[in-house]
Amino acid sequence: SFAMGDPVIAVTGATGFLGGFLAAELIRRGRRTVLLTGPGGDPEARVAKLLDYLEVEPVHPPSVMAADITRRDLGLNTENRKHLETAGEVLHCAAVTSFSRAKEDLLTRVNLHGPTNVLNAASGCRHFHHMSTAYAAGIKTGICLEEPVLQSKFNNPYEETKKLAEDSLLRLCSRSNIRLTIYRPSITYGDSATGKALKFN
Repeated sequence: SFAMGDPVIAVTGATGFLGGFLAAELIRRGRRTVLLTGPGGDPEARVAKLLDYLEVEPVHPPSVMAADITRRDLGLNTENRKHLETAGEVLHCAAVTSFSRAKEDLLTRVNLHGPTNVLNAASGCRHFHHMSTAYAAGIKTGICLEEPVLQSKFNNPYEETKKLAEDSLLRLCSRSNIRLTIYRPSITYGDSATGKALKFN
């Protein structure tokens, strides 16, 4: 939960499936936000379309920028880097969700190395929220506890890259004294009350 008066929060994947809903809700609640969208297109227009669809009137207009999380500097110019550095919290939702082995290189660059690039670029971050997946548990039977995953067998590279990203962030955040919260949603379709979805495939 995010209380009023909390620090600026940066959201990656801010027009994506989970990131879009979460970014909109943070803005609805009056949080000051820095929204990072994927490269390509007009990021301001994409965010405006999202907020219009979800019927959100910003109390504080977000700072919006396109970012390439596969790059160490996220492809940001000096001004946008300074905006990102004001964020005391980061909610990292950007991800590739393909299960295809043919996309293993992209999955590695985005899902595994991307969170590290974001964490390093957000130098003011004291709390990193990482959107992982229940499927980071990999091939496993029985109960999966809310603890670091020890599994080493996976159904696809998506599961594996998400698990390895958790491991990497646990090390990095511990070393830098940054609070880390890992979220592991299962299959999501859209808003449970309105039925709205940003995409359905």
